[in-house]
Amino acid sequence: MSQEIQAFISDGVDSVDQDYAALRQKAIEKIQSLSGQTWTDHNAHDVGITAIDALCFAITEQGHLNNLSTEDLLKLYGSEDATTRDFFGAEVVLHNDPVTLLDWRKFLIDRTDIRNAWLNPITGNTAPQLLLKNNQYSLADGVQVKLKGLYDVLIEWENVPSLGELNGNMIMASVTVALPNGVQKSYRADITFPFGWDTEDANFKAFRNKLNIFAITATTGFVQPKLEQMGIGSNTYFSDLLIHLSPVSAITVGIILRINTEITSELERSIVESRFGALLSANPGVVSLYNDIVVKGYSLSQTTRALLSAKRNLAEDFVALRAISIQEIAIQAEIDLVPGSPVEDILAEMFLTLDRFISPQFHFEPYENETREGPKLVNGYLSDEQLTGAPGRSIFLSDLLNIMLENSDGKRREQIVAIYNLSIQSYINNKEAGRSQENCLRLVDDPVYRPRLSVFKSHIVINSRDTVVPYDINKVFSKYLALKNTVPASTTVSSVATLPDMSVVKPLPGYHPVQYEFPAFYHLSLPSNTAINLQMRGYLFFFEQVLANASSLLRNSPKLLSIGNNDLETSYPANLRELLPFYNDYLNPSYESALATSTSANEARRSLMLDHLLARLGEDFRYFASWNSLTTSQVNTAKYNFLKALPVLAGARFKAYDYSSPAWNTINVSTTEQKLKHLLQLPDITQKKLWRDPSPNFNVVATAGPNVTYGFRVTDAANTPLLKSAADTFEFQFEAEDNATDLILYGREIGNYNVIRTGAVFSFAVVDPENYTIAISENTFATSTLAAAAIQSTITFLKQWLPLEGLHIVENILLRPQFYSTPGLFDTLLTIPLLEDGSISPAFGNDLYSQQVLVVLPRGGNRFGSPAFQDIAREVIRREFPSWIKVRVVWLNIFMMHEFELAYQSFVQTKSNNAATESAMRLAKGGLVDALNKIYRWLNIELR
Repeated sequence: MSQEIQAFISDGVDSVDQDYAALRQKAIEKIQSLSGQTWTDHNAHDVGITAIDALCFAITEQGHLNNLSTEDLLKLYGSEDATTRDFFGAEVVLHNDPVTLLDWRKFLIDRTDIRNAWLNPITGNTAPQLLLKNNQYSLADGVQVKLKGLYDVLIEWENVPSLGELNGNMIMASVTVALPNGVQKSYRADITFPFGWDTEDANFKAFRNKLNIFAITATTGFVQPKLEQMGIGSNTYFSDLLIHLSPVSAITVGIILRINTEITSELERSIVESRFGALLSANPGVVSLYNDIVVKGYSLSQTTRALLSAKRNLAEDFVALRAISIQEIAIQAEIDLVPGSPVEDILAEMFLTLDRFISPQFHFEPYENETREGPKLVNGYLSDEQLTGAPGRSIFLSDLLNIMLENSDGKRREQIVAIYNLSIQSYINNKEAGRSQENCLRLVDDPVYRPRLSVFKSHIVINSRDTVVPYDINKVFSKYLALKNTVPASTTVSSVATLPDMSVVKPLPGYHPVQYEFPAFYHLSLPSNTAINLQMRGYLFFFEQVLANASSLLRNSPKLLSIGNNDLETSYPANLRELLPFYNDYLNPSYESALATSTSANEARRSLMLDHLLARLGEDFRYFASWNSLTTSQVNTAKYNFLKALPVLAGARFKAYDYSSPAWNTINVSTTEQKLKHLLQLPDITQKKLWRDPSPNFNVVATAGPNVTYGFRVTDAANTPLLKSAADTFEFQFEAEDNATDLILYGREIGNYNVIRTGAVFSFAVVDPENYTIAISENTFATSTLAAAAIQSTITFLKQWLPLEGLHIVENILLRPQFYSTPGLFDTLLTIPLLEDGSISPAFGNDLYSQQVLVVLPRGGNRFGSPAFQDIAREVIRREFPSWIKVRVVWLNIFMMHEFELAYQSFVQTKSNNAATESAMRLAKGGLVDALNKIYRWLNIELR
């Protein structure tokens, strides 16, 4: 709608374009103010008022359409998926990968294989420790440097029906014995092994693979393992199992076995010990079962490690993936029940509520189209409160008492009369961990140990009217397992909003001309011209054009706002020659050209619209075109491409590359690199070799003497001398390298050459824009024409040396020293740049490893060789990293860049190779550290 009409209809009235009566009244008032002396009849029967009525109806209708929300416009005029395809919801475009420790816990717990997980920052126990002495790093002596961004991951797996408990290093076993008195009695025992799936003990790593067990015997002879009692009258035993993998190969595993069923006589004990000894030697038996548990746990750990590596954040790393150890919790109490109470049912439900308190089970909540903090989860929202709630590292008996007194619905158990003599005991590796507690049990001060209720180690006496009521603990346990394994109804919901049924929303028809609403005597509906309709149609032309334009723009708004829009038009003016054919008599041949929007106007309007769409997502491209040297059309294309990529880029904003997978000349790069490809308009982020190998055509030379200085030499394609430094007087080697790189940068332009005449011969020099001589020709020429020809050949030669535009991101934390099992292997350490007085440069600090990245780019080409572009690009790059990361951006000459790229390639390829030896890994890491140390020395001198 034109500004004039908009100003008229909105003058002093709110939303008058949607109020027919108010609009009509304003129109009549306007007519009265302009022609009140000559036109006095303003009643409804007046033909002028009839025209006003029709126009007010049309404008009011258009006003309602103009004020529809974007979502409603897309539903009316667009496709069914327009809102989700072209307007990204919060669940799509906001950062959805884990960042905080709680985020990572939620992300892992969301997996079906993981019951619980904990991430603990490693602050001091890295192996080997990184020490600082005399302002340099050491592995032998000094003050410890506490690295940041390293995490230790503890995993608690979900149970597997065929294997049972995967956590800890214990399995449950049972035997049924026929006693001499003819009674059949079942005995339960827990068997503890000395390792779990995360073992690093070379003797037990074999259990990570399925073993072909030949036999299980005692340490001497082919007899069953002997149980050695741990204390007189104790139900706890130890035994050494000799696990034969062949007649000549065996592994010795020491186990601890605790019988949890009461034994009342020595004869009974002897029989039970013999049966458990036979159970231990059975093949297949408990050993092969535990082997399967370790194999499954280790397999899951490898899958989880790969997942963590793929989701790893920049400048962070996961050092260890470990199994939890179980601290068993046993409850002792006496309970008075109402006579006739179902003892076993009550105890089963009581054990279940105690178990869920001691080791909570998490419940996912529906998203219900709400924006929630934390990563987007498959199973629904997981609140922080569930992860940080009770019991913590202490278990209070008052809490246990309340739980035991209540049903699962939180109401008081009417069958319980009293609970007394309540105490709690914990066990680690089948042995009591301290004394029984009657007030509060503090768990072991080690996050590896996680509490777990033990039904069979618990001892609850049931009384009814002063009489002990016997019950079968095996039946209690079976009912407890049945309750525990009952799968609750799934609360999983989709977190993506669903659109309403579009079939109930009818698309609006095309533009309906105003004149078709006039009374018949105006002849406006006739296809032919009459004396009556000619003047009226001419009068209405202006209104028809404005209203049809507004209708056309609204109808095309889904196309205009679509991220897949390739249409050049942005205003979509309506052609009345096509809508109302009789206007062909009114229009001259230039009507269509006058109607069309100019290319510059379309591109400018499109640019503003894209800026708005990007700003909604927190991005700013307003200055993008100027410093990237793009036309308006090119920058709009770049904005569209960036807009399409934002769901991927924003959702994983901080994600680093996956160093466990191939990452050289692949798409395996950090999200930041993917985003900078758009912001810096890089041609290809998968291409890693940016500078060519400078040898043999570019070489640095050193002068002899006590004060060594440097220069450079350049040979042509035939390896004959071409250019040399004007003087070999550079104090530092990198200065000669920088000037040789400047030769490539400026030697491509004819305007940067000077022909020099010396007597009867000619030579030439290459200069920079400030007329500083970079290099001089090695050869002389008989004529200026020959010198000019040599200059053209030199330009052609130097043009092929321009680098590709691209960048590398080095995460220093990946270069931290590591422990090698191979004797004599130690990592090369980064060298801290120092000031001239020997103190640490404040630009670097004493920690070069933690939360630091180095962004490396080639210093050459029309953009990358420009200091002005480098300044802008440096700020753009830094802005794309999280604020807690120290970012250094360096533009390297051809020599330093080539050395760096060779070292970086070796490091990346070796680190992703699972078959790489420790020696190869140390060598590759050392090469990259050497390259970085050289860059840091150069940067330290540059910063002085």
